[in-house]
Amino acid sequence: MDVALGTPWNRYMHDSLASIWYTPEGVGKYTYVHRVSIAVAVAQAEIGLVPAGTGEALTRALVDLDRILEIQAAGENHQLRAYLRMVQEKMTKNGDKDFLPYVHNRLTSFDLEDTATSMMLVESADLLLADLRSLAASLQKLAREHKHTLMIGRTHGIHAKPITFGKKCLDWLDMIERCRTRLETAKGEVAVGKISGAVGIFSQPPVVEEKVCGLLRLRLARVSTQILSRDIYAAFFAEVGLLTGCLEKISTDIRLGQQTDRQELEEPFRSTGSSAMPHKRNAEKCEQIKALAKDVRGLIGALFENIDTWDERALDQSATERLAFASILVTTGYMCRSMIAITQGLWVNVEQMRANIDRTNGAIYAEDVKIALQEKGIPQTAAYDLVKGPAQEAYLGHGNLIDNCLAVSEIAKLLSRQDLEALCDSKQAFRYLDEIYARFDL
Repeated sequence: MDVALGTPWNRYMHDSLASIWYTPEGVGKYTYVHRVSIAVAVAQAEIGLVPAGTGEALTRALVDLDRILEIQAAGENHQLRAYLRMVQEKMTKNGDKDFLPYVHNRLTSFDLEDTATSMMLVESADLLLADLRSLAASLQKLAREHKHTLMIGRTHGIHAKPITFGKKCLDWLDMIERCRTRLETAKGEVAVGKISGAVGIFSQPPVVEEKVCGLLRLRLARVSTQILSRDIYAAFFAEVGLLTGCLEKISTDIRLGQQTDRQELEEPFRSTGSSAMPHKRNAEKCEQIKALAKDVRGLIGALFENIDTWDERALDQSATERLAFASILVTTGYMCRSMIAITQGLWVNVEQMRANIDRTNGAIYAEDVKIALQEKGIPQTAAYDLVKGPAQEAYLGHGNLIDNCLAVSEIAKLLSRQDLEALCDSKQAFRYLDEIYARFDL
């Protein structure tokens, strides 16, 4: 693979997406360009612009990247023209020389290039959507298995109130399902083709464009310059960027759970965490997802700069897109596959989750005590102030919330030890759990 074409790191490859952007033969985009070229010839033949059989002749001229690169090395600096020379050589060799005048007839390069790119993005979206379905299934399984697995909920990294790990998995699942919905919409919007010729003014009847887009299952661009407007691609990749952010969020939650001071979660561990310290069990895959998310979003930012193109066409966006499109999609696919593997093999330390709930001596139930006092007729601010002292003392390791509350006469008059024990029960987290799960049909 040629690094100049934007090949991402081999270790981060997603095989299926790589087969679109870097096929085993190294053909990549030219395969799709050729499919568009064939569809154009078929459509033109239907209205008599080219002889019947032109499409079949093109079909027989299989793409040869090595030859395209040789032509470029010999001095042809235009990729599409190098492709066309290769096609003409193949057609001549195949005995289809009579059809040569009708190849790339009434077209400009980006009739083929942009339409091909849209096809590649649609197929890439389908692969990412398949990965997201697998990831959603993995998260659903975790949510079912750990519906009643108690753990501490945290805000600002500080113990807040008990939740369940299953509910946390629903938080993740909801994000991924939104990503699927957005990506489905983005796929439909990017599935657009143009065969409108130089500067978009048409050198042939627009019905050819309609027929080509129909053959390729693409939406017809209502109007185009010499290229498709780059806001179309920027919008698609914005959704991919949101996906990487959601994967990053899940990876961060798992990384935090894997910290020694928590020991609640752990991604599948391989054999070595550190070359120096044998005990280390690092969240390597989650850290990779974090790093790659930043890289991907950096490239996506450059695609927004491509929306501003001089007049009907310039080369401002070409180099960026050659690097960014493949790298973003193949790397995002790798991130999806990594997260599937992480969640499928995730170690959930149920005992440690339960133990962590008790680390603050019941301080995490202070809100429930406050609410109970309000229900006894104490105003909210007064109830808050009454419970604050006992809760802060318990949090700092001085006694526990129940005993500390009973030492406050205003509280003890209204709530008995039995009342407080019922309030300071972690199973309060289960109260509305079924209603939350019902929203997910789980």
